[in-house]
Amino acid sequence: MAWVNNMIDFTFPFLLQFIREYTGKVDELIKDKIEAQKDVKAKEQEEKEVIAQQV
Repeated sequence: MAWVNNMIDFTFPFLLQFIREYTGKVDELIKDKIEAQKDVKAKEQEEKEVIAQQV
């Protein structure tokens, strides 16, 4: 609504701050998801190695 009332100059810094915080949170969630996937793959590989040793 700031653009309608010609107040974009006052609100733009807050918009930039919001975008920076939002992208930071999204990046952190993506990083956590990738780490979780790596942990799952490592655990699956470990289970396969245990099964291979038993055979």
